[in-house]
Amino acid sequence: MTKYTIGFVDEDPQEIRRYANRLEPVGFKIIDYDIKKGLQLDELLDRIYNSEIDMVMVDFLLNERGVLGFNGDRVIREFKKIKPDFPMIIFTSKDRQAYPAVDDVNLIYDKARIRDDDAELQRFITILSKNIEKYRNDIKQREDRIKELIAKREDGEELDSQEKSELYRLQFELSNLDQRTKETPDQLLVDLKLDQLSTTADEAAELLRNLKKESDDKDGV
Repeated sequence: MTKYTIGFVDEDPQEIRRYANRLEPVGFKIIDYDIKKGLQLDELLDRIYNSEIDMVMVDFLLNERGVLGFNGDRVIREFKKIKPDFPMIIFTSKDRQAYPAVDDVNLIYDKARIRDDDAELQRFITILSKNIEKYRNDIKQREDRIKELIAKREDGEELDSQEKSELYRLQFELSNLDQRTKETPDQLLVDLKLDQLSTTADEAAELLRNLKKESDDKDGV
């Protein structure tokens, strides 16, 4: 039974098949992106974005054979601009070369460690699974809390100022998970209009400005 689907970016089809053979029997579906010589980064990013995956796994030396004109660090870096918190990993046998180039070295995992080592494979499976589940749970917790706050208001109870701020913050955080379909929090409120929150437009605008500034400051770190 498939538990998770992983998009695997590697210029070598044999490498994809090698590790698919290790991961698919334990519940991971591995998909590739039909990488051909000259594939542009923007097109690859679109393919990843439009695929139904739970995580993206990227080889580091994608340009080693002259198939692509960029390496895995650029794929990760640019995809993070689209989906900042999405589960990602640099899966490479060239980890020493990857360390200086990758922004977050915690994303790097050495391919060779799971080739013939069942114990290490189980550890790798745990790493993948926990990263995917954390992302899912973070979203679910926000969504569940938003539903609680909306249900409270619909039941005729007044939201206090802290709850109003929490509602906007949670909506803002969800909207930031995908920069391509990004919506403003008031659009995401669906049935709960700004005036139904008993807050003024000025208060809402100020809160959103502060949230946006915090997000921009975080991205600039």
